Amino acid sequence: MKNFYLTPGPSQLYHTVPDHLREALKIGLPSWSHRGKDFKDVYAFTRQQLFDLLDVPEGWEMIFLNSATEVWERLIQNFVSDTSLHVVTGAFSERVSLFARAMGKNNRNIVVTENEALEPEKFSSGYSPEVLTLAGNETSTGYWISKEEVKKVRQRFPETLIALDVVSALPHYEVPFDAVDCFYFSAQKGFGLPAGLGVWVYKRSMAEKAKSKGIAPYRQFSRLDEMASSDQTLATPNMLDIYLLGKVCEDMKRRGIQMIRSETIYKATLIKNLFQSHEALLPFVKHHDFQSVTCLVASSPRAEKLIAQCAEKGWIIGGGYGAFKGKHLRVANFPAHSKELIEGLVDFLS
Repeated sequence: MKNFYLTPGPSQLYHTVPDHLREALKIGLPSWSHRGKDFKDVYAFTRQQLFDLLDVPEGWEMIFLNSATEVWERLIQNFVSDTSLHVVTGAFSERVSLFARAMGKNNRNIVVTENEALEPEKFSSGYSPEVLTLAGNETSTGYWISKEEVKKVRQRFPETLIALDVVSALPHYEVPFDAVDCFYFSAQKGFGLPAGLGVWVYKRSMAEKAKSKGIAPYRQFSRLDEMASSDQTLATPNMLDIYLLGKVCEDMKRRGIQMIRSETIYKATLIKNLFQSHEALLPFVKHHDFQSVTCLVASSPRAEKLIAQCAEKGWIIGGGYGAFKGKHLRVANFPAHSKELIEGLVDFLS
């Protein structure tokens, strides 16, 4: 029996990955020098395909790191000398705040629970953080912050560097480029790749802000930016994942981003309707406007039993994270998950 992974990450591989992986091995890519022209061409190709897919405007650059988790650390090290502010909607958006605290920063949190709507207009503007972080999609709880809400946050903090976590939201999420300074994601979720690659996309103007604050002993942002501008990485990267990301983005472009987004909404609607109608399932996030469409989370007293029943049929879905272990189901809804797959899961659980 073949398993289908509807887990929030690592998740189902995108259907073209095996073919691209075979091609990468055929051309010997894993043995290439990361300083050679061939890899530089791969770096440039992947940047172009990703930026075309997401319609990234001029004046932005891209850095490859080991994970989105590493981005949190590099962000705090390079851009916060004293103060940071973190919009916390779950465990992962809180963790970046814990990184700041561990580094001795004066960090504050704005905690928004699953029962609350985000209300940026009520955020105190008397506080002037150097960096503000928030998650477009909180993977642990399924709390979704739309681009419109991010723009409201920008209005409250016009001078603050805003970093947007879209780890489990892309490629569906529409990044408000005029409202953020950077965004980041991991490859093993919405892009359907093997784990081991973090991507940090940023406005080139960030490099200037980092010059006076960079305290990272090795991965200083100015050095990372300098290398990126010449299609290189500071350290030896996950070249295979970088290659696969470019190829998958190219494939997604052929499908069309609007088609991908339309299918994501269709599948999310099926799952949400299931959560609303099932006697043993309840949407964890109460406000409809803040419910994720890429990582849907339901509370259930029968969570572990339902997860086990799905696994017997080959549908591997996520359980609760952290304090919600054994209490939640988390269903990923990425481009690698076909409409037929989601329809079959929903029919089974119904």
